[in-house]
Amino acid sequence: MAETTNINIRLDKNIKEQAEELFSEFGMNITTAINVFMRQSIREGRIPFEISLEKPNATTQAAMQEVEDMISGKIPKRYQSVAATPIQAVDLPDIPWEKVTDTPDNLS
Repeated sequence: MAETTNINIRLDKNIKEQAEELFSEFGMNITTAINVFMRQSIREGRIPFEISLEKPNATTQAAMQEVEDMISGKIPKRYQSVAATPIQAVDLPDIPWEKVTDTPDNLS
């Protein structure tokens, strides 16, 4: 058997518990899982999975930039409140108000 050495790492308690639960489903403990990770890293010559930043999509990035621009004063705020936003007219059927609050099963 190869000579072994100990390593100490700090983990968030919740992360450790979740990892232990997951690895136990594979029939291994954290030590075995870390050994698997390290051996696979050496075998592949890289971290054996993709690491990336979770970036918002273009629409979300544009909305976030717009808010930042409004806060900084680069562009004027469009509305003071939701009540100040224009509401587009929609053709709705003529339904009595008491029926609007009923569940769909009670509507006739």
